[in-house]
Amino acid sequence: MCDHILKNFIDKVIKVDRDGPESRIGKLLHVGEDYIVILTDEEVVYYNSHHIKSFTVSGTGNMMIHVEVPEDLELKKAHNFKGLFKCSKYEWVRINRGGPETVEGLLTGLEDNFAILVNCDEIIRVALFHIKNISYGRTNPEYDESSDESSSSSSSNDESSSSDESSSSDESSSSSSSY
Repeated sequence: MCDHILKNFIDKVIKVDRDGPESRIGKLLHVGEDYIVILTDEEVVYYNSHHIKSFTVSGTGNMMIHVEVPEDLELKKAHNFKGLFKCSKYEWVRINRGGPETVEGLLTGLEDNFAILVNCDEIIRVALFHIKNISYGRTNPEYDESSDESSSSSSSNDESSSSDESSSSDESSSSSSSY
């Protein structure tokens, strides 16, 4: 996308892409060299502009978000999209927010042209070329709740089955690897 065109829409509500899992409506907050930043109803999303196919502005004003820009909002700004990763080391990130390629974890660094994330017992390398967008912080509270419930149920299973300790330890190790 041409950044000089997008700069005309700063502080306006836009829709990034037409439909699909990566499409979002939000207020355009910043335009970088090869990325844009929008505030949605849920979070701040940083889009790689090379992956934006279209953006839409309402002619009638019917696209709205139901959130105000917080006064203390601190945007991450970098020279380019890759720079966002460099200044975000050791932060929890969510990459490619929609669809089957969504991944989240602790960003531990960049290696060649890959972002390296750690989530539970996995080390995930994602090619920067394929990253469409990124957001910061845990964004899926259901994931946290289901993790807590799984941990609670596996520990209560271990306590209740004292007759066969080896099988309960096998069960708890297999349930923890399913995360």
